[in-house]
This record gives sequence, C-alpha cells and structure tokens, in this order.
Amino acid sequence: MKTFIWLGLTLATAGCGGAGAPDATGIFDDSGTRTGVFLVQSEAEPNDNTGTANAVALPTPSSTDDFAWAEVNGSIHDQTDVVDLFSFTPARTRTFKIELCELDCRAGSDLQRVDVSIAYISLLDDAGIVLMTSQNNITDGNTLSIDANSGVLYYVEVMAENTSNATVSYTLYVEERIP
Repeated sequence: MKTFIWLGLTLATAGCGGAGAPDATGIFDDSGTRTGVFLVQSEAEPNDNTGTANAVALPTPSSTDDFAWAEVNGSIHDQTDVVDLFSFTPARTRTFKIELCELDCRAGSDLQRVDVSIAYISLLDDAGIVLMTSQNNITDGNTLSIDANSGVLYYVEVMAENTSNATVSYTLYVEERIP
C-alpha cells in the first residue's frame, strides 16, 4: 500500500510563468522501504510544438531518496488536440522512466497505462528529432526509459492515435531513477 504525505501546495514557481507550475508537492513512502519526492502539475494549452511545450518541473531528491518523479495531468483528442508536448532538463545524468497512464493512476501499473492504440508517447531531443517512441509497442506499452544527460533539453510528446473522437485524460510520469 502506498501512503502519500502532502506537504503543501505550490501556488507559483519562479521561472515557470504559470504554465507548467506545480500544483502540489509531496513525499512518497511505501511502508519505509522506498522513499521519494514528487511534483504534480497540470497541462496548459497551447503546447502543440517545441516552442510552446510545457516545462515539467522535476523535483530535487534528497540524498536518502530512492527516486523522484513529476506527474502531469492532461488531455488529448484525435480531432481537436492531437498532440501535447512537454520539456524537461535533468539536473543530473540519470536513467529516466517515462510513462503515459490513465488519469491519476500511479506509475508502474501495467493495467492502468493508456493503450498505445489510443495514444502514445515519444521522446525527442532538443532539435525535436524522435529518439524513441512507444507507438505500436504492444509488449511494453506506453513506457520509455532513457539514460539522460544532465543539462540537456528533452521533449516528451503525447500523441493521440485514435481516441474515437473523444477527449482522453491522462497522467504523464517522468521519473528519475536514483542509483
């Protein structure tokens, strides 16, 4: 069982200009075996290209944390809002896991990932070139893993494939794996 301890709400974050500012921060503790920090934020439109991508605020883990993640709640539609773009720049060279789940799911649950036939994620470099994608990946689904370099800008693209002309809400996770 996971217990979430909410420390408080962040109403504004310096340098974010409102879009992509964290809605909440917290500490994760699953019965004392693993701990981490997380930030929750909401998607802000427009964010359909690299020039308007929402910045994902990555939390700063302490020396005792096992992991840190950011979660972004958003929505897409295959006719009216086909793509959402997010950016992040790691402060440290680490492995990052990126997942697209149903709204408010928790990272790591295969049962709650958005089906790749509905929407998929791609990781892009700072020039907007696709490095990897979950499109058509029925084995791993909507999860990607990258050894990201510190100070390098990355983009995560959420692309509507077939939402049956309906809005699909999602939670995007960007998790830093701490050695």
